[in-house]
Amino acid sequence: MNNYKTQIKKLDITIRPVKNMDGDFIAYYKSDMFKATYSVYFKDTIMGALALNAFYDMLKQKYKQDIEFSFLDQELKFKNQALLDVMSDNK
Repeated sequence: MNNYKTQIKKLDITIRPVKNMDGDFIAYYKSDMFKATYSVYFKDTIMGALALNAFYDMLKQKYKQDIEFSFLDQELKFKNQALLDVMSDNK
């Protein structure tokens, strides 16, 4: 029996605001293996929450790893409760 712990890397979705576009955001994941970046552009609305959730689900199904959200702008604030729910419910 192995006496070591295997460390599972968490997948990180980074969210950043779009410059000069109040209420618009980009969420992205950089894949080292494929040398590609997957992203979704969304607004601070209920439809934006659905888009972000679909992006999260797509990555979760493909990579089967835990996913965390990180924010480039630490002062990032969402007005739409559905967006806040997506980020807190999908942990």
